[in-house]
Amino acid sequence: MVGLGKNYSKVVLKLNYSKNNTIYGSLIDGTLESLHMESDYNYFEPIVIMGLSQNPNYQYQLVDNVSCFSGERGGRDKNNIDINLSLSKLDRGVCFIFDGRTSVYELEYWSDYGSVNCSPLGGSIGYLPNWIAFRGVRCDQHSRKVQLLMGFPNPSSGMEFEFPGPNATLIAEGAWDEKDNQFCGVACRILANASVGDCSIGLSLKFPAVLSLRNWRSTVGEIWSKKDVNDSEYFGRIGFQSWERPFDPQGLRYEYTEIEEVRNSCALGEETAEGKGKSYPDGFSLDMGFDMLLRNTEGKVASGFLRPQFVGDVLYVQQDELKSNHSRMLNMSYRIGFTPPPDFRFGADAIYKFVHISAEGIYDRDTGVLCMIGCRHLDFQLNDQNSIKNGSLDCETRIKVQFPPLHAEQAEIAKGTIESRRSKSDPLYFESLQLSSNSITTTQAKESIWKMKLEITMVVICCGGLIFGVLFRGRCILPKRFRDSTYYWQ
Repeated sequence: MVGLGKNYSKVVLKLNYSKNNTIYGSLIDGTLESLHMESDYNYFEPIVIMGLSQNPNYQYQLVDNVSCFSGERGGRDKNNIDINLSLSKLDRGVCFIFDGRTSVYELEYWSDYGSVNCSPLGGSIGYLPNWIAFRGVRCDQHSRKVQLLMGFPNPSSGMEFEFPGPNATLIAEGAWDEKDNQFCGVACRILANASVGDCSIGLSLKFPAVLSLRNWRSTVGEIWSKKDVNDSEYFGRIGFQSWERPFDPQGLRYEYTEIEEVRNSCALGEETAEGKGKSYPDGFSLDMGFDMLLRNTEGKVASGFLRPQFVGDVLYVQQDELKSNHSRMLNMSYRIGFTPPPDFRFGADAIYKFVHISAEGIYDRDTGVLCMIGCRHLDFQLNDQNSIKNGSLDCETRIKVQFPPLHAEQAEIAKGTIESRRSKSDPLYFESLQLSSNSITTTQAKESIWKMKLEITMVVICCGGLIFGVLFRGRCILPKRFRDSTYYWQ
């Protein structure tokens, strides 16, 4: 194709399509070249182009009779998931999961650092990835087969969720395994000449049917090398997981394991004189989750969030189903996360990029007190060295939150603490963190808006009275906030 570009520059676009209808012919290569002389102002160097073919006659070749347990992986499934959700529970099926959106998961390296190659891309990209991103390219709903891209963004770029270039991307095929209720696939390397290279990487993706304090991940998976351990391209198995759900599945439930421990360690059910006669949010209220600020003992501040996951046995997002629940004591599970700034000291000499805690406990509706036991995911770096994540948990964490009354006279906010139950000599011990919501409750916001509307109405009536010569005792009386502002009409 020949055409005109910016400033009337003449260009030629050349694209090469493969006649192969399989994954090996799914890449397009080409160039965009200038037709001007090199001495011309509008000349530019050729631009290399790589793309994906949308051939409607595409034939899946790598996933016939797919199984996540084919090939030599060695060892057992470290995700330790007993029951997975079936495809019938996953909303609109496998094509809904891979519908062109980019889903990002955190990587967890299971091999000993230095004993084997860790990166699935070798040393070609110059960094050890923290994330893996999936993007569906095409999907056959009938056969439940999917073609997808798997990218490994550069963590130092600050753009973790942007899909990377071809040197950090794999192209893959996958299909739903009915026997084990999981998605299984095979991934191939993309070569510099826009061709598909070695296809020796296996992958699996699961959706646990039961979540708990220690198995809190809504989506889990792994990738592994099918090559011999002595091969230069072999890499150790890598797990990945996500807090987020790409859908709201049917049948997902939560199993509480620490409720008795919470009862023994928290003074619940004791109504104070200060809180007597006040009402507090229901467990399914929007006010039960909020963005928060955390302050350590040195006065340094970090920002984060506190989000409900389950109220009793029901997903928090399904709020309408909970309005018939009037129990005083509610079992609840939470997700808590925050990002410590560089000067925010948290525990031993460890550098945390992100701290996330799964928690469960009891909420007392009559007092507004939430008390939980939490498991802190130990994804940290020591002494600025790129350590390998071991997936271990510190479940000696306690979280306590006091929610404000619904109709507080002043703009009260939720406050609480996150503290370690370990001894100070323990390397996982950390000083108590003070938490507070960084916004007022929805009830307070609605009441504030109502008051503001009333005052604006008073101003309109009052000023309208002035315009038409109707005065109240000879003058227009405005609310104080308007008398002290530019709204006051001299």
